Amino acid sequence: MKKCFYTLIFLFLITFTPAVYAGDYLVGLSQDAPLPLSSDTLALEPVAPSVGVYSTSDFAFAQRLLAEGIIDYIEENAIVTLFDTPNDSYYSTQWNMLKCGIPAARAITRGSANVKVAVIDSGIQAGHPDFGTNILPGKNTIDGSTDINDVYGHGTAVTGIIGALSSNGVGIAGIADQVQILPIQFLTLALNSSGNYVYVTQNGVRQPKVEGGRSSNLIAGIEYALDQGCDVINISAGVTYTALSSSELQSFRSILDRAYEENVIVVAAAGNDGNATLSYPAADETVIGVGSIDSNNIVASSSQRNESVFVCAPGVSIPTTISNKCAIPKTALSTGYALVSGTSFAAPHVTALAALARSIDPDLTPQEFMAYLSQTALDLGTPGYDTSYGYGLIDMATLLNEVLDITELASRNPSLPKMRLLSGIPSRSSDVDALTDKLRNNTAQTISGTVITAFYHEDGSMAAAPITTPITLAPFSKFEYSIPIPPCYSIQRFFWSGIGTMTPLLPPEES
Repeated sequence: MKKCFYTLIFLFLITFTPAVYAGDYLVGLSQDAPLPLSSDTLALEPVAPSVGVYSTSDFAFAQRLLAEGIIDYIEENAIVTLFDTPNDSYYSTQWNMLKCGIPAARAITRGSANVKVAVIDSGIQAGHPDFGTNILPGKNTIDGSTDINDVYGHGTAVTGIIGALSSNGVGIAGIADQVQILPIQFLTLALNSSGNYVYVTQNGVRQPKVEGGRSSNLIAGIEYALDQGCDVINISAGVTYTALSSSELQSFRSILDRAYEENVIVVAAAGNDGNATLSYPAADETVIGVGSIDSNNIVASSSQRNESVFVCAPGVSIPTTISNKCAIPKTALSTGYALVSGTSFAAPHVTALAALARSIDPDLTPQEFMAYLSQTALDLGTPGYDTSYGYGLIDMATLLNEVLDITELASRNPSLPKMRLLSGIPSRSSDVDALTDKLRNNTAQTISGTVITAFYHEDGSMAAAPITTPITLAPFSKFEYSIPIPPCYSIQRFFWSGIGTMTPLLPPEES
């Protein structure tokens, strides 16, 4: 009943208050708050009620609620920045397709209509000739409407990289053009009655007026994506820490924890300041932060360099779709197409890869996908993980083949428990004496279980007895260990959680 009540208030506000999430502060409703809420408390504006996030413009009111234990925190409803950057170079081909193995990946799968990807951005030009029926009706979290017309241009560019139609004789080929895409608009530019941008002067700079674009709009967009059953979420935007949240943004943490618990893979651009500043949501432990490289495998000068960078992808002069009105920096190719740059356009490469992987394994978890990424990425920069390239450049074909191998092995051995991969995937490079695993627990829960490492000859027979290693990982912790490798052709590693008695791993059947 309470959820229905909030919905009625939300609809009422849409009718009479254009800026539904316009409060200056975000607050988190305490789990210990007395229920039912008083009429005074209900003056809070709903942002993501499912995880207790609300907004208000009355700081004194929020402080009183905090003192009374009704809310747990107060944060600024910060401005969210889209991560596009100017570019000067022109490349006439989709170099990004070859750079990270997209043609070979698309030969494995172009996605499934059962997989739904949310693009939380500036909307979309739905009538673009390179978009088809895979684009779903969207949602506007600025005013609560279904008007998601993209007059900024950013969302159309991001969407094209993921899902522009392939083999239709025009434009570009999207990476995963057979998945469904749900556009969610959390930011746009204001237009006057003549359809021209409204300009304002801020800090002496004349620029188009932004509508929406607050933390509340983005958080509400994430909640809507979850409510609609999305499998993957792309967020090519971010917000830095504010004075009211020195260590983390709890409002984002609460909605991102819900996404993780519901098995939704969230991908976010790491940012374009070219420094070590962290931004949310990429900085969250459950989110895959993406940095940007150029065609020479060099990290872009504007790409962020910090621990939020999990992997990197092409993000300089990327050919993609643009809307009729487009304010982002670009190099025009032809009507409806341009080259764009920034971690904003690196992130959708990883989002599309996640969608392809989920098309093969519908039960693939965010944790498993992170393990696949870390083990299949092409190491760049300093050997091993580094804060410029993360684990390296994504290799789409290799990753998808690994997902296929493991799902096929599971199907051949139905007597075994469901295989939950934590770290380490089939490897053809077993010419070393030992293999080191770097495990990472991206959840708020302690994870206990056993890693099984199996060794195979080229003919598929067992090369040596599997090694079982008990593992316990504290919340948000990392752990490293090594095991010796016998002479073998391939290695497969699996993780079971909460199982006391382990069954030896069976060799794969002859195909």
